Amino acid sequence: MSLQNKKKILFFSSVFFIILFINIISSLQVITPNNNVTITKDSIYTFNINIKNDKNYDVYNITLESNYLKMNNINKLSVNESINISVVININAVGSYNENVKLLSFTKINCSELGVKTHDITLQNINYNPLMLCRGDNIRFTNNFTYPITLKIYRSSGAEYISNDININQSYITQNFDESGNFHFTDRFSALFFGDIKVNEEESLLHSIDDDFNFNFNFKIIALNTSITVDAITLNYSVEYNSEKTTFFVINNIGNEIAYNINLAGEWFFFDENNFNLGISNSRAINFRIQPFIDDTSKTNKTYVKNITIKTDNGNVIIKEYFIYIPYSLITAANDSLPAFWMEKKRFCDAFPTSQLCITEPIVIYRNITIYEGPPVNANLSAKKFQELVDEFLSEKAERDTQNNFLKSALDTFQSTSASADSKLNEVVSDILNMKIDMKNLKSSVIVFLSLIFFIAAFIFGSFFIFRLYINKTKGKLPTYK
Repeated sequence: MSLQNKKKILFFSSVFFIILFINIISSLQVITPNNNVTITKDSIYTFNINIKNDKNYDVYNITLESNYLKMNNINKLSVNESINISVVININAVGSYNENVKLLSFTKINCSELGVKTHDITLQNINYNPLMLCRGDNIRFTNNFTYPITLKIYRSSGAEYISNDININQSYITQNFDESGNFHFTDRFSALFFGDIKVNEEESLLHSIDDDFNFNFNFKIIALNTSITVDAITLNYSVEYNSEKTTFFVINNIGNEIAYNINLAGEWFFFDENNFNLGISNSRAINFRIQPFIDDTSKTNKTYVKNITIKTDNGNVIIKEYFIYIPYSLITAANDSLPAFWMEKKRFCDAFPTSQLCITEPIVIYRNITIYEGPPVNANLSAKKFQELVDEFLSEKAERDTQNNFLKSALDTFQSTSASADSKLNEVVSDILNMKIDMKNLKSSVIVFLSLIFFIAAFIFGSFFIFRLYINKTKGKLPTYK
């Protein structure tokens, strides 16, 4: 091995041990008891944790950050000092909880070494850990409430020091705390949030995540036992193979505790309500349907015993036996080819997937058949390049969609125009045909009129001629014509 490689190994080994040493001295040692516990509701559960300062400097203001656990703050923990402290579970609701608990600690720094520092406080909770800062530091308050607020900062004497309105999602930065002492911040109603500020002249507490310690705590809160009963109107029913019957029973809580998470289960039974709580001395009627699944004639003309199991998280278990008679019915084999049969079977198996009727082996048609195997393609794309390709594809797709919409609109317009032109052409042809009919009728009318004139003229002329003959005859001579 060359001298250069030996130097590299020695260098990286030194760095590794330095990092390991820093990690060892930069974390609190916390010994916790079994963090999976079960607690009875309305009882106070306390456990101890041992905290040791394994750093090479003192730590201050050790606080517990948790939604469900509560611990008194530790003002100071010297180097190599350890302390046992009690932690109380601060919740009483039945349920299972899993929380990541954090121990916060601070180091004390001379203000002259820090310079002016801006501390952040997000206003969204009720209580805040005390904040320590140096004289001249700033605080940035950010409003994370869903409405505007008025920030108020008071001196320990009660005199107002700062008052400022902050809109939603806006921040306000104080302009240098130029006074030493204790301060208190809240809203103008002293109802939304509360916190303390300590402004020091010479030293301040500095927080670093490297000084924190995290651990998980799991616990379950259960209720005291209670007792339930069930009253059913009857346990005997007759149901046709392809029908259902609706009925009910009544659940009573006769114990001295709330019955939590009452669960109902049973094959062929469908409940209108399930997984509910029942108060002390309360009763509840539960409607349910009896819906048998029978797929063969041999399974009719029989009585089946089906159980309903009623249980609660903190009480007894009740099993009710129902006797269900299925009258004889002829079920042909062709029924299993009807869609209604499979729809009914799917509904049943969705409700009771572990039923023997639903546990079947699939029919394998193809197994391990390669449909298509493409050639290997090497690709070396960064996330940025991949995103650019996706964006380019989406842009081209949007452009094609725009062109398709334009063509569709043009086609719709053409079809509308064509339909309108066809309608106009039909109207013109109809008008020409009507004019031809009108001309034909007019011609016929003229011929008739002329014929009538001719007939009238002939009648008048003939009548006149006959009248002259008659006159001449009565005078004894015939008319002469020159």
